Amino acid sequence: MGGLLTAGLLPAFLDQSASAAPRPSKSAATSAAAHESDGQAPTEDAALEQAKRTGREVEVASLRGESADVVATAEGKLQARQYLRPVRTRVSGHWKDIDTDLAERSDGTVAPKAAAIGLAFSGGGNKPLVTMHKAGRELALSWPGEGGLVLGGKQQDYASSALPFDTGESFTVTAWVQAAALPSRPSALVSAEGTNASSFGVGFVPYPKAPASEGFWELALPRTDTTDAQLDWAGNALSFNSVTDWNHIAVVYDGFAKQARIYVNGQLGEAACLDGNDDGQADDAACVEAVPWAENVISFQALKSLQLGRAKGRGSFGDYWPGAIDDVWTFQGALSDTQVSRIASEMDGLPTEVPDVPDEG
Repeated sequence: MGGLLTAGLLPAFLDQSASAAPRPSKSAATSAAAHESDGQAPTEDAALEQAKRTGREVEVASLRGESADVVATAEGKLQARQYLRPVRTRVSGHWKDIDTDLAERSDGTVAPKAAAIGLAFSGGGNKPLVTMHKAGRELALSWPGEGGLVLGGKQQDYASSALPFDTGESFTVTAWVQAAALPSRPSALVSAEGTNASSFGVGFVPYPKAPASEGFWELALPRTDTTDAQLDWAGNALSFNSVTDWNHIAVVYDGFAKQARIYVNGQLGEAACLDGNDDGQADDAACVEAVPWAENVISFQALKSLQLGRAKGRGSFGDYWPGAIDDVWTFQGALSDTQVSRIASEMDGLPTEVPDVPDEG
């Protein structure tokens, strides 16, 4: 009540003094009264004066933040208060208390009424599952396939970009993939283009003699960038989902160990041919052993581009992928088994960072 009384007497007092300061405008007086009525003042000096006069704490409105505020005390001091999490946010230029109750928006998404970050959940359809934005940056989380690259397995169906890493040093490449149907021929997912050959190519190879297993995932690394280069080869025959389901494929080249590895759904999968009579030969002459790593590998530096959906060999492209490729990540460095497993087990669309695994490089 003291605040309202002072505001009411102020014009009469000024009228009696010829040397007094000019009378404040109606809007300024209204603003000051509004601040006093809710225990706020626009500046530190005003808050200190108001607190001393009223005997109550007064917040300094200009120092208010999402998780902090400053108040003036009746003893003439300023006290800062810090909260463990945001308690308010700006909405249309005004502070509003955090309100996590969800409400449907005009675009069909569902969002908190007031949150410290822009947050929206899909209301259905083909929109991202969750979208977050703050300070001009946005992150969207989706299930594999939403917004992914869909290819028809023909020559014009591929995508390429500048190569974001050096294939002559240790590197890791991962992707989610799905074939539209069981491929009838070898089909490449990702490769790094050189002049005559891809420095590496990873894809799927069907195995008609064992239709129950469909085939295996293959990693090939030419030893030189020539049309007649010999290959280092690794194959993963892990009992995986059907190639027509989503599978996570990872390629790791460890330049220090001179080893290349291929993972399917975060795992290394080895398949040996049966040798019942111990003669050193497979009982089935058509059997192909799959070992998911290759030793003594030296990857040459590809100088052209990263290719999605095809690979180069003998000077030309081929092995076009008939299906979808999504959430492709590349790293300069060899990730560990545990780190690859973490990437394969978590939701796609997360920031491209090396998984933080204790005691891992």
